[in-house]
Amino acid sequence: MIYQELAKLDAEGRPIRVGVSGAGWIGTGFVQQCSHVKGMEVTVLADADLKLARETFIHSGVRPEDIIEAHIPGRAMDVLRAGKKVITGSYQLAAQLEDVDIVADITPSPAIGAETALSCIAHGKDVVMVNIEADVTVGAILKRKAAQAGILYTVSSGDEPGCLMGLYDFVMTLGFEPIVIGKGKNNPLDPSANPDMVMESARKANKDLYQVASYVDGTKTMFEMTCAANAVGARPIQRGMIGPQADQDTVSQIFALEEDGGLTKQANSVDFVQGSAMSGGVFVVTRVSDERIRADLEYLKVGHGKYFTFFRPYHLWFIEAPISVA
Repeated sequence: MIYQELAKLDAEGRPIRVGVSGAGWIGTGFVQQCSHVKGMEVTVLADADLKLARETFIHSGVRPEDIIEAHIPGRAMDVLRAGKKVITGSYQLAAQLEDVDIVADITPSPAIGAETALSCIAHGKDVVMVNIEADVTVGAILKRKAAQAGILYTVSSGDEPGCLMGLYDFVMTLGFEPIVIGKGKNNPLDPSANPDMVMESARKANKDLYQVASYVDGTKTMFEMTCAANAVGARPIQRGMIGPQADQDTVSQIFALEEDGGLTKQANSVDFVQGSAMSGGVFVVTRVSDERIRADLEYLKVGHGKYFTFFRPYHLWFIEAPISVA
């Protein structure tokens, strides 16, 4: 089990040493969560705002005197070997350091994500992307370059695509036929939303206006489902997807194939649903041909008929990302 392996590393004083790009909302949460994970520690934090990077470490329990600014490998290695933490404005630095085991990009920026990943590829360092925007934009190229270099390039669990891949793996392992893979949108869809319209709610939550607008207007959902589609070779049911209202009782029939009265044109499609019942979760609608297994799934209250939906009711974003790093 992962927690047992991490506990062993912790007991031996050999934690996984993580370099991080990004000290924004998501990055600070990731660093904070890592401070609670045995056998793992963030040792390098890169951000253009060095003050924010410093505050992120302090809030996670690091003493101010143990946080040192460095921008070149030699200086950074000296800091790490003295048992202190590095803050830097260079997104390429962590990958160059022998005393960093793996790097995580935790920004919403395709440019920063690409810069971080390319540095990892150049220096033989595995990289975990908590950055769907970068993966959708240039992930195919980064994945190919990483494979050629013999390193791991992966999107993290926690955001919907990563969580969905765990559920998809479960379904495929059991031999079920995936018809639609998708997510429950977290809030009502309003394609006309803009930063001014979400200003009040964003400020109450202390979140970036543009980021919140992207959640409401559907942009973030499109990014997420593109990432998932690319991962499994799926296609949207239609351009922009459909996004019907659905709950666990209705989703299976809504996303049945057209030949069976549903909306889905071809198997292995991606889409999303609206409504509070499935908000924040991920799902895979499957078609089951074996009558015995259908009967057992009905008995187990998974659904009825020949379409069944497997549903994970939450995603924990950066909070569960350390598991992917491990």
